[in-house]
Amino acid sequence: MAESTGPEQAPQHPDWPATGIKRTKTEPDLPTHASKRSARGGAAKAQGTGGPATSAAEAATARDHLAHQAAERAAREAADASLQARRARLRRRRNLLLWSSPLMVVALVVVGKALSVPVIANGAKDSFDEQGYVEAAADYHRLQTWDVAEQWKVSFNEGTSLLAAGDLDPAETLLDQALSEVPAMPEDLTPYSDAELRELPACLVRTNLAVLHETRAEGKHTDADALVEEMKEEQEALDALGPDGPTDGSAAPDPEPFRLDAIATYLEAEELYRTANAVRIEGGCPDVDESRERATGRETEAREKREALENPPPPEGGGGEDDQSDPPPEGEEGEPPPPDPAEQERQEELQERAKDAELDKQQQEGYTDDGEPFDGGTPQW
Repeated sequence: MAESTGPEQAPQHPDWPATGIKRTKTEPDLPTHASKRSARGGAAKAQGTGGPATSAAEAATARDHLAHQAAERAAREAADASLQARRARLRRRRNLLLWSSPLMVVALVVVGKALSVPVIANGAKDSFDEQGYVEAAADYHRLQTWDVAEQWKVSFNEGTSLLAAGDLDPAETLLDQALSEVPAMPEDLTPYSDAELRELPACLVRTNLAVLHETRAEGKHTDADALVEEMKEEQEALDALGPDGPTDGSAAPDPEPFRLDAIATYLEAEELYRTANAVRIEGGCPDVDESRERATGRETEAREKREALENPPPPEGGGGEDDQSDPPPEGEEGEPPPPDPAEQERQEELQERAKDAELDKQQQEGYTDDGEPFDGGTPQW
């Protein structure tokens, strides 16, 4: 057979598909699956007893790998459980915080009160001692919603500060409120001395209420004195005009309205002096001699001034021949002129006030007009 000059056709492997690709003699043959199994079998036979040892090592390695995976899985589960527990704890804390918020607010208020009340009270006392009565009243007013245990002290201190500042109406309101809040007086006052009784809350409040009424009485007394001075000025102006009166058509000075107003104001002052003495000893509280004597003396002065206005002395030189009144109009001889309606109304009002004041005085002294003891009950101011 003649020798071919082209590349030799490679034998076709039974497992390969027919591709028609020609192979040269220089390309090695690829091993087949059968050759691979034969090679592994030959290697195992060459090693002799090494086959079982290798299998045990591989099994140990596999077990270690499985154990490592199990440990990692357990660690992850433990971490997840810890995270869930931490989240649960945070959730419980948040809920507890929300539930306890009102209690925390109450606790903060209580602590704030405990810290603030002494500071404010001391500041108010310092202001009062320095005669800063308005500032002291404002500080005590701030305690109205704080000091719940002894609320009467707050009303008493604020009312006393306003009393010292001269603001009598709100002072009276607060002192009356304090009197309604004080502890009840002991049923048996026998074991107490006068000094101890004066320190009881009810007596402390009544003492300052008596001072308030006496202060009002002094104000009325002063107002009445001022009205008397105006009355005198009007009378002097009237006297200066002479019997003919004003010539310019203006109204003549009239001292009478000032006299009547002064009488009524003196009556109010007298009543307030008596009220002060009555309030001080109400409920079994001991009297204070100096205060009672002072109020009684000022009441006597007001009454004497009032009586002097009600019964003025006759004019100097009156009753002589030169002091003759104008003759009555013709046809009306012997008949007095008709009274002035306004003057008559003032006189009736004056008499009514004088009657009420006298009756009140008798009631304060314990007797009525017929001489019988008077039981006025609890005074209502």
